[in-house]
Amino acid sequence: MWGRAGEGVSVGQPATAVIRVERLRLDGAAQDNSLQLPLLTSMYLGDRWEYLFRTEGDDFPLRAYGTALRDAEHCHLTLPAEDVWIFPQR
Repeated sequence: MWGRAGEGVSVGQPATAVIRVERLRLDGAAQDNSLQLPLLTSMYLGDRWEYLFRTEGDDFPLRAYGTALRDAEHCHLTLPAEDVWIFPQR
């Protein structure tokens, strides 16, 4: 995972990535700085769809927005490096 290094982070150290939900992109294939995760559920919010994903270890949820209903499948979530902040884990 690539992004902007927050204070105190160093290469190889356990870290946490933070990104605004609207900056995540759903792509049809793997891209640089992407994760492949299963889609758990979708909900229509009136003006857009919200998709819920969870990491394999069930560590944390990820949400993304889109314009269409998606099938429950593995999706490629791209996190643009310029929009990701990396901080050391505490």
